[in-house]
Amino acid sequence: MTAYKFIQANLGTWTVMEMAALFGVSACAYYRWAKHGVSLRRRDEDARLLELIRGIVAKHKRRYGSLRVLGGWLYLTVVLDLHDRKVVGWAFSDRMDAGVTVVAALGMSVKNRPPLPGLIFHSDRGSQYCSHAFRDALQAGCPDVRRSMSRKGECWDNACAESFFATLKRELDGLDGRRSAAEVRRSVFMYIETYYNRVRAHSAIDFVAPDVFKLGRVA
Repeated sequence: MTAYKFIQANLGTWTVMEMAALFGVSACAYYRWAKHGVSLRRRDEDARLLELIRGIVAKHKRRYGSLRVLGGWLYLTVVLDLHDRKVVGWAFSDRMDAGVTVVAALGMSVKNRPPLPGLIFHSDRGSQYCSHAFRDALQAGCPDVRRSMSRKGECWDNACAESFFATLKRELDGLDGRRSAAEVRRSVFMYIETYYNRVRAHSAIDFVAPDVFKLGRVA
């Protein structure tokens, strides 16, 4: 919530997208917070997290700093194919640099699923997607691609990606700050590669998994 308050207080200095990218939060989430305030569920989650932090600090007699208490932030970037909802590329990073977030995820997606003519790459308006590094990588890996970006203040433009992250948070345990960064990385890897893409049924593709849907169409 502190990030949202900072964004609200500095609207005349930077754009919402710039500040959201800085803090690693969703611009859509900020707009929801600005309109509706903090939900009771979020307040409860924050209270539980604060209790956990205090317990860790007390256990180690205040010897641990913030980096050792939650392991720092982890950022997950994904590339979804809207044809079959498969996560074709993804990247974990501990900072928001384009090279280790969007460029890395794009590189995996191009290797996993070589682009075909007519490809449209849609993203939000995050600074990473506007960077020269990402634009150069996109042009190199997908020469005929058409770029598409969300409109300012329009959260529904990126609804599929938002839905994926909401599903991830709902279905995967251990994303509440109670696990180490290494454990989170392993669990997210297993969720995406062995469950989400291969097993989990999706209503948008006839209630089958992405890999099953793709195989069925090829056959």
